[in-house]
Amino acid sequence: MKKVFYYKNVCFFMLWSFLFFIPFTFGAEVLKESIPLYMGIQYDYKLSKSLKGKKLKFEGSYKRYTGLKHNAVTGVIRFTPRKKGVGALNIKDASGRILKKLTLTVGKTNLQQAATEIQSLLRTVDGIQVKILNNKVVVDGEIIVPKDMRRIHDVVQEYAGKATSLVTLSPLAQNKVAKFIEKEINDPNITVRATNMVFILEGFANEQSEIDRAVQITQLYLPDHITDRAVSEQKVKEWSRVPYLNHIKLRPKKVDGRSKLIQLIVHYVELNKDYADSFRFQWTPALAKDETKFSFHSGGGGLGAVGGIISGTISNFLPKLNWAKSFGFARILHSANVITEDVGDTNGPGARLAAKKRTPYQGSVGQSGEQGLLMAETGITELTIKPRVVGPRSDSVHLDITFQVDNLVGSAGGQPITTNRAISTRIHVQSGLSAVIGGIISNKTFSDYNREPPNAVKNPVFSFLSAKKFHRSQSQFIVFVTPIIKSSASSGVKRIKKKFKLSSN
Repeated sequence: MKKVFYYKNVCFFMLWSFLFFIPFTFGAEVLKESIPLYMGIQYDYKLSKSLKGKKLKFEGSYKRYTGLKHNAVTGVIRFTPRKKGVGALNIKDASGRILKKLTLTVGKTNLQQAATEIQSLLRTVDGIQVKILNNKVVVDGEIIVPKDMRRIHDVVQEYAGKATSLVTLSPLAQNKVAKFIEKEINDPNITVRATNMVFILEGFANEQSEIDRAVQITQLYLPDHITDRAVSEQKVKEWSRVPYLNHIKLRPKKVDGRSKLIQLIVHYVELNKDYADSFRFQWTPALAKDETKFSFHSGGGGLGAVGGIISGTISNFLPKLNWAKSFGFARILHSANVITEDVGDTNGPGARLAAKKRTPYQGSVGQSGEQGLLMAETGITELTIKPRVVGPRSDSVHLDITFQVDNLVGSAGGQPITTNRAISTRIHVQSGLSAVIGGIISNKTFSDYNREPPNAVKNPVFSFLSAKKFHRSQSQFIVFVTPIIKSSASSGVKRIKKKFKLSSN
């Protein structure tokens, strides 16, 4: 019975230990991978996303056979084989824990010369790699410029039977071309986007000529169509698609005497910088008048002895050093956003807006000079804009602007100190674009050397003074305005609700 009980305990202990250590055994398993390399051909190895941006350590016997360069930002390791052989590479983290084990096999092949030449001929093409796989030189990757495919095709054809191409066009290329087309059209009401190798033109235009111009620019920028090998060999049937879709609509004309709506966005920016630096070393000892005494007496010290005593108090005997430095930075920003109708030829009231802040202070009230509570108004005290749509395409806005802003900068004797900025002008701005309607830049510099302080010592025994004071003040004041012709006052409400997570319920 004792033996049976003993065997049962031993079996139970072994089973419990096995189940307990199973998770730790599998969790500590290190990934292993074998990579074939060939002399004279560089190879880029991409790490997993979890290892990007981390500081890694590389150890092992790989240094005898290949060079290694690591780009922590992109997570790519570039190998440059130098010697035939097999080497080991252990990738570790900062703590020394092994993350991955690689076996690097560097060999020679009769395709090495061809691969080296192809890599040299295609060195100006970005996004591709040259590899030796299945006894062939393979050019693989994604290109951004469609014209590079012609060069890749011509180079591969020179090594027929030894090389092949698996290069495809990157999806980013189409998006970049769409941005170029939209920039060339240069109309804020027309947008261009790319989907599945098709360019889609959307928006509104005032005239048919604007639509025709956008289509012509799109046709000029259309990239070359790259035919896939599977499509050319009829392994895959590709849907026939037009290269672009024109969804630009004509903006409806003025109906029932209604005026166009214009959104006006005004930004006021003021930047202040102050810098002060002062230094003074002063040593001016002086005799205090009330403490200085002089006496003369004789006798008491011997036959015919005569003596004199001078005593006094010296003030400011120790030198003084004063040093101070200060730096101030301030940025004042006011923004205004209002929608109004086109005033047209009627010279209507336009849009008026004010955003004021009232600051109380004590001051004289009335002719008798009695003290009372007064208010200082700051902020956008006046903003009046009269917009009028003009231009051959009705996309330019004439603005008659009056702008004034007051800012509180400090106080003196209990009274507030304010700055006043005002602009009154007339300009033309294209819808959707911004313009600077005014600005003032000021720069003040003050320097002073060896000036006695107001409480300087009078009649010093001697004076040693070395002082310097420097002060610089810079200010910049700019006003931006952006008019946008709107099809409706409610346009853009969905986007604002989504931004602030508002619900219409």
